[in-house]
Amino acid sequence: MSLLANEEVETQLNLRVHHLRFAVKDMPTFSAFLTQKMKFKLFAKKVVKGQDVALVFKHGSNVKILVQSRSSVTTEGNVTCHNLCDDTYEYPADTVYDICLECNQTKSNNFTGNFFQVSDNHGIASYAKVKSPIGNIEHTLVDLANYHGPFLPGFEACLSEDDAVVHKDADLLSIDHIAICLRVGQTDEVVSWYRKYFGFKRALINEEDHVTDGFTVQQNSNGLRLKEIICCAVKDRCILPLTRLVFAESLNDVGERTQLENFLQSHCGPGVQHIAFSCADVCHTASKFVGSGLDCVQYPLQYYDELSELVSVESLKIDVDELCKNNALLEYHEAASNPSKSEEINSSLEKLDCESTTLKSNFCHLSLEEQLEEIGNSRWYIIQVFTKPVFPEKTLFFEIIQRYNTPAGLGASNISTIWKYQIANINHEKVKNGKEIKS
Repeated sequence: MSLLANEEVETQLNLRVHHLRFAVKDMPTFSAFLTQKMKFKLFAKKVVKGQDVALVFKHGSNVKILVQSRSSVTTEGNVTCHNLCDDTYEYPADTVYDICLECNQTKSNNFTGNFFQVSDNHGIASYAKVKSPIGNIEHTLVDLANYHGPFLPGFEACLSEDDAVVHKDADLLSIDHIAICLRVGQTDEVVSWYRKYFGFKRALINEEDHVTDGFTVQQNSNGLRLKEIICCAVKDRCILPLTRLVFAESLNDVGERTQLENFLQSHCGPGVQHIAFSCADVCHTASKFVGSGLDCVQYPLQYYDELSELVSVESLKIDVDELCKNNALLEYHEAASNPSKSEEINSSLEKLDCESTTLKSNFCHLSLEEQLEEIGNSRWYIIQVFTKPVFPEKTLFFEIIQRYNTPAGLGASNISTIWKYQIANINHEKVKNGKEIKS
């Protein structure tokens, strides 16, 4: 592992997520889940002594997942060598342990220690490895300015030229955010670390996000705190989707166990709790995936009944029945200013084009006060679908998110809704005749 320097970040590393690295006990089963239920394609692989030691799955142009096998032990992750994506990984549970970040340089004033170069006939890649202050999470920083292969040196391409072409109708367009579960009281230390060494900035999740305390949700004796940090990146003069990390910690001293406590126990410590993928049409995407066998969290019909009665939702021209059919949650916000323009906005409201509107170019540079004004004066909505846990330990799950006119943040209402139903232990099952099933 490289060591971090003691100085504040002096140069912008221009970070964006290159890929996420998974370590799972049953590699064939998880690989089949990605390809069959979420329509990923096997994109590249690393072969050592005739065996596939790492598989890379890709969806669209920006979503890449590397899957490798893990060993079952009772210690935290242990990197045993310095070859790119060659290290053996030991951990007692299936996990996402490496958030690989592409950057414009690995040799910066932010780091001291070991830097490496690897090459093949496509060029040279430079990289460094950094251990984060969070559980088993590490970051491989890769500089690919002098590398022009399909993935990374040492990997063989698995797709034909025709298959490798990025189709405009790809369902998953980018990684919207990565949510990380922390221990109680850990958030501020972690936020400071990412700001100091990687140049991340705090971003407000919504209008209820307090600058110091973050966004909190309380349900009886149980509580949740969220804070989001962001980093923007530019490549070939094009602004890329924001790199977003969302930190979640429990506020519980006593009371019922929540999903966060369950995660910490089952995952054997803090780590990546869920990964959100952006899409242009969440209902279309969810319908396709569910049709292939993907299990999604379901919510009581009461939620959709209440939603359909709201005039403001009707003005969005969103079909609540379609949301219900696809187990989707809606979060929306009416602009606080210029109400006279609502008619004009209604007539031009369209589904989100993620690649053009995921990011407002100046959002990364706004102060928290300016972000609050931007959020409050914009008309926006978010639609979210959540899968059930995808690991045997019931830890990691996926989210599919559609945004309109909001570059960052998460809706207060959706978060509260999810938390409310988790705490209340509501059965999220519906039947076709529209009646709820009681457990």
